[in-house]
Amino acid sequence: MEQEKLMYQLMHNLSQTDKPIIFKGAMVTKIIMANNNVEYDRQTKDIDANWFEANATVEQINDVLDIALQEIDPGYFAINIRPFANKRSAGFAIFHTDSFDNFDNSVPIFTMDISCKPNIGFQNYSIDDLTFKGVLPTEILADKIHTISHNTQINRRPQDIMDVYNLSHCVSFNSLNIISVCENKDRTLGDFNIFLTKKERVQEKYERNLSNIENKPDFETVYKHLNILVEPFTDKAISTQMWNPEKLKWESLIPITESSTKAMQKYKEIPNRYLDDNTPVCKNPENEINLNKDSECDF
Repeated sequence: MEQEKLMYQLMHNLSQTDKPIIFKGAMVTKIIMANNNVEYDRQTKDIDANWFEANATVEQINDVLDIALQEIDPGYFAINIRPFANKRSAGFAIFHTDSFDNFDNSVPIFTMDISCKPNIGFQNYSIDDLTFKGVLPTEILADKIHTISHNTQINRRPQDIMDVYNLSHCVSFNSLNIISVCENKDRTLGDFNIFLTKKERVQEKYERNLSNIENKPDFETVYKHLNILVEPFTDKAISTQMWNPEKLKWESLIPITESSTKAMQKYKEIPNRYLDDNTPVCKNPENEINLNKDSECDF
């Protein structure tokens, strides 16, 4: 089975169970991009997911992965290669008996990174006849904007610059929700100092680390665009604004007031309510984003 198809098949199988797993990362981002006719050439050899059950062990998760894999082909199996430690994700490598000699001499078909984190929200995504549970676009954007805002992280993950640029062409989102999602995950947005003042350094990382991506957006275009996009998060007089993906600009709603601050606190207290104003509530299994030639993004 072709690798990407196998990865989505595993995500589908796991989502059909009652196990507390929600997928994130490039596998979800790729579907959002394709559904909006945005080229997304970045390949990935791993699946990222959140396991939102406290005190889960790698042995329990490994058993769940084995069952889901063997529903595809009895020869597939998972091996835990990294335990949970200091808030870091656990790692799993996927093999098949036909190509497995021993662990040291065998190359995994792909890997999985699974974090133990609370559920902020999810919606169903589909590709062909496969459906899986994935994080909301707001959470994807919040994670990547958080990366761009911090000096050390932007040096390690320049691909997030390209992802935010692409996502902002098809997703509408509220600036207050981005801040709220970060705070709910015990994260604070940085000052974007490196991104805003060290353009040449950022460009060098962008060009070098993404050199294998064909048709990636031109850096000058991306940089100019993101300078506009990060404005609400660098202005001390924060206002609630909605990003318009068609006009590619912010549209002001209301200034931050005592009532809107209380609203943000309410979001913290009810974590499953972190939704964009026009993102469907994702507890409804009928809310799916279907990836096919005629479908359109619903958010």
